[in-house]
Amino acid sequence: MATKKKAPAKPRTPKTEQRIAELHEAMTRRGWDPSMARTFAAKWRTKPSQVYQIKQRVLDRMTADDDLETDFKRSLFLAELRDARRTARAEGRWGPVAQFLKMEAQILGLFAPMEIKVAANPLHAMTDAELEAILAEETRAAKERKGQIIDADFTVSKRGSRK
Repeated sequence: MATKKKAPAKPRTPKTEQRIAELHEAMTRRGWDPSMARTFAAKWRTKPSQVYQIKQRVLDRMTADDDLETDFKRSLFLAELRDARRTARAEGRWGPVAQFLKMEAQILGLFAPMEIKVAANPLHAMTDAELEAILAEETRAAKERKGQIIDADFTVSKRGSRK
């Protein structure tokens, strides 16, 4: 059975390029929502199926952008992140502002890793007998707890019952 050959891509007109850019910017700002197909179809006086075709071109461009170098992509991401943070700050949404700041600090490596000192022998040169005694004690304690990992009392007290 013969396979169908893919038709060569049509050359893009300035109008198509403008639509691709417009939809790309909208998708970058607020992601994709199926209602956007109807909105842009009405705006461009076209069918929603054509908007979906343009959406696919936008996605193709976005995946082509994935081939960019990591440092360049990081810079682009930080620029978009900072823009989103400015918008959130202008709207008085302080929770997202704090999250954006934390994310930016993590990306830039501003949070220094915690220094953890490890002794040459973390068990402080325990003998096999001492280690076996600890293991036996933990095994005995687990049996008393009937396999529960923690020993906790989760009772519920009633406050001011109504009669």
